[in-house]
Amino acid sequence: MRRPTLIALGWLWVVVVLAVVPLGRFAVYYFHTPAGRDGESITVDIPAGASLYKVALLLKEKGVVDSPRLFTLSARLTGQDRKIRSGEYGLSPRLSPSGVIKALTESPPLLHPVTIAEGQTFEEIAQILNEAGLAKEEDFIAKATDPGLTASLGIPAPNVEGYLFPDTYRLPRGLEPEDIIRLMVSRFREVYAAIKSKAPHGAGLDTYETVTLASLVEAETSAAHERALVSAVFLNRLERRMPLQCDPTVIYGLEELKGPLKKVHLRVDHPYNTYIHDGLPPGPINNPGKAALKAALNPDDVDFLYFVSRGDGTHQFSKNYRQHRKAVSRFRRSR
Repeated sequence: MRRPTLIALGWLWVVVVLAVVPLGRFAVYYFHTPAGRDGESITVDIPAGASLYKVALLLKEKGVVDSPRLFTLSARLTGQDRKIRSGEYGLSPRLSPSGVIKALTESPPLLHPVTIAEGQTFEEIAQILNEAGLAKEEDFIAKATDPGLTASLGIPAPNVEGYLFPDTYRLPRGLEPEDIIRLMVSRFREVYAAIKSKAPHGAGLDTYETVTLASLVEAETSAAHERALVSAVFLNRLERRMPLQCDPTVIYGLEELKGPLKKVHLRVDHPYNTYIHDGLPPGPINNPGKAALKAALNPDDVDFLYFVSRGDGTHQFSKNYRQHRKAVSRFRRSR
């Protein structure tokens, strides 16, 4: 009985080998064979938390692989099934399954450039990110006004206004709003530290006050040569306990403003009305750029107390109210 049993087992082993070898060859063939010879690169968004088979179905739908089951099997046999990362990837049918797996496990996801301009508010930044498909507007605003987040970032305010540094960022889709905020605040810290190192004494203000002043400078002028002058005017008025009378702060504090700012708006009592309340406003009114931050830390050494728009993007600066009134009358007539 033993000999027939051994013979039977031997034949069984031969059958298994004959079955497995072709299967193995087929698996190797599939693993290194592209789904197609033609086709442009396709953007595929791998959702966070998606199962391997759902990823395979998505790749099949996009035409990147031709068999979800074989792709799933290949990923598992090579031990790559738990290494696939979420995000956007540029894939092509010309890639073999092994190439697709390598791209999803080793390549960084696609990055999207988004530019935040100087002087934009956190609400405007939320709109930009929403339009770019990088964060939902309401989610970003919720995080930007989260006291817990601002506290963890060392910002002494109920929102992150002023600390979202204007720059061009390259962001992957699927990044959490909190992560985007932390990235922008980190960039602010980096730039501010570099400027501060060259002006260790600043203008006698702490960081939050400096950022607030810089936001006023950013709002008042875009002329490079004027920023340090505008900074000096506001600091001179603060030193003399004069109200700053900064129109952009009034606008910031109004919930809705349709049309130009009028005298009636200057009488609306809110914390940001620097015609009514002395000193700096409660916080920044936008997110200032490097030049405005530099001006706030390095004001010009002048004794100007007033400035009025010339109507061409620049301003006329005056040392006293009499000179200022003349400048106002002159530029009103010219307009």
